[in-house]
Order: sequence, then C-alpha cells, then structure tokens
Amino acid sequence: MKIEIRYDDHTKYFDTDQFVEESPFSGIDVLTLYELHYEEIATQGIWLSCHCFDLKRTVEATTCAGSWPVAKISSGWQMLLASRDQIGHILSMTVEGRLVLARCRGRLVNVATLEAKSISLDGQINQLADLLCREDPSLYADQARLAAEMGVPEDLISEVLEARLIQVTPDGEAINKDR
Repeated sequence: MKIEIRYDDHTKYFDTDQFVEESPFSGIDVLTLYELHYEEIATQGIWLSCHCFDLKRTVEATTCAGSWPVAKISSGWQMLLASRDQIGHILSMTVEGRLVLARCRGRLVNVATLEAKSISLDGQINQLADLLCREDPSLYADQARLAAEMGVPEDLISEVLEARLIQVTPDGEAINKDR
C-alpha cells in the first residue's frame, strides 16, 4: 500500500511493499491486514497498523485429520505516520493514489467517507439496468434475469426501479417521474 501525506513544506511517502526485512513477521505470515487509522486524527494522529495471519501457530494447532487449517489474526505493528502536532500542517493524504484526506477552509475533510456516502448505488443500479435493457429489451419484463445479469438481489432491483418511477415530494405527495 502506498500512502502519501503532503504538508505545507514537504511530502512523506510510505510504501508497505518495501519493508526492510523480507517480511516483518519472520516467515509466519500468509496474509497481512493493513489498517489506516485517522478517525480520531485531532487527538491521535494518523496510524498504520499491520497484522498477520499466523501460519506457524495455525499448523501446530490443527492436527485433526481432514480438517482445514485456520490461520488466525495476530496483532502486529503500529506505526505513527503523522503525530497530532503535525495534523495542522497536512494539506492532503492519498492511499494508492486516491484522495483520502484534504484540507478545506483550514480543516481536514475525510474525503473517503464523503465520497462513499455521496455515491448513489441506486443511481448506479439504474444506469446499469437502463444500459442492459437497451441492449436486450426482454430484460424489462424479466427482473430475475436482469438481477442475475447485474449481480444484484432481485428484490433490490425491484425496489430501486420502483423508487425511480415513484418519488415522494417533501410535502408527502407521490409523483410519477415518468410523466
């Protein structure tokens, strides 16, 4: 994972693919979980945690014939990427090139959460349904097939498409959007 933090006067680059050792978990790790913590940025700063799924302990613990070994997560390392004293100087932070934090009017904004909550899945479902139905008009009458084509539950397709056709105004009046 590549993380870039831009400050007033410098930029810090972090790259989890470039650990000093081949693996920070001495050969026991089969999967690494990275967590970027910035939810309490003003008081805690920005932290990167990495945890491992411990293979050695798993293999020793599972000796039953025919059972699948289960790797369990083990706490790993926490690294302070930006202290709370540095927060006032951060202009932005990106993860894998995607903007996560940005300064607006002197305050840091959690852009990742803002984007996640503002992207309408209803709108995306509607757009894809329209596209697929234009390509194959028989899908209009077969919502089960349409749902399967889209990878969306059938009841959700029905609900989203119905909400598009009938919209409630702020005063509670239902209107048909297609008229």
